[in-house]
Amino acid sequence: MSVAVLAALLGGCGGGREPASRTPPSAQSGGDEALHAAVRRYLADTGAPPSSRYEYARFDLNGDGAREGLVYLNGPYGHWCGDEGCALLVLKAERGGYAPVSLIRRVRGPIYISRTTHAGWNDLAVRVAAGPEKAEYVRLFYNGRGYDDPPALAGQGTLFYPEMNLAKFFR
Repeated sequence: MSVAVLAALLGGCGGGREPASRTPPSAQSGGDEALHAAVRRYLADTGAPPSSRYEYARFDLNGDGAREGLVYLNGPYGHWCGDEGCALLVLKAERGGYAPVSLIRRVRGPIYISRTTHAGWNDLAVRVAAGPEKAEYVRLFYNGRGYDDPPALAGQGTLFYPEMNLAKFFR
């Protein structure tokens, strides 16, 4: 699928923010190449399968004016994804590149950026649904070093409400 078609399909998802993009890029801005290089480096450093697939978005999570990378690792199933969702890699924008902040497992899209913050970073909201419980969105807090994983079951986290939404990515 071309980037233009994907952008048209996802155009309404970002609340005025840049739409999520699928790899590989065909005509992305220079900042995106630095993000792709950081993802390739992370995959190589962690021994991830070369067939790993991902979508990404950029958003300033910590108010420093630079957009962090949100990388939704959605394949292959069994490595990045399972019955409870896939993995989200958060990359901090740094001079000339990106550095890993968190790898969050059991994430289901869409992923929301909350207006609320902890330790200077926006909270993330992800859907949790395990077992017979009704799915719900819970907030993930930045703890000074990274984001915590979502709770294993619905009903165990801090709820997220739609009016807290600042941006939405990955469907």
